[in-house]
Amino acid sequence: MINYAKMAEANGLGWNVSKVPLLTPDGTESGYYGIQRDDTREVFGAVGKVYKPFQNSELFELADAVSNETNLPVHKAGMMKGGRLVYVQLLSGKISGLGNNNDEVHNYVTCVSSHDGTTPVKWGSTNLTIS
Repeated sequence: MINYAKMAEANGLGWNVSKVPLLTPDGTESGYYGIQRDDTREVFGAVGKVYKPFQNSELFELADAVSNETNLPVHKAGMMKGGRLVYVQLLSGKISGLGNNNDEVHNYVTCVSSHDGTTPVKWGSTNLTIS
């Protein structure tokens, strides 16, 4: 089981986002909302009324559930673009003894979520660690 508080602190992900009303220049509510990072107050993007933010803690809960079901350990977590994109990677194995140099390739399963509306929660696999 992931210790979210410890991992969030270690990777700078211990913050939430809020959906805040966007106003027109005269102060009228526009019908759209900004997704605002609670600690820095930065607005990542605009969304409609039905949008519900997916918090970093929820991403960890999802990754933890997949990790427990698949026995793949959590490898790393982080963010890009100031928190607009957040991710958790699970180590899904390695291939050893490749080529004349006996290289080793590590494989990862990555869960990505965006707070700027550019991507839904999605999963993918790669042999690169996000750095």
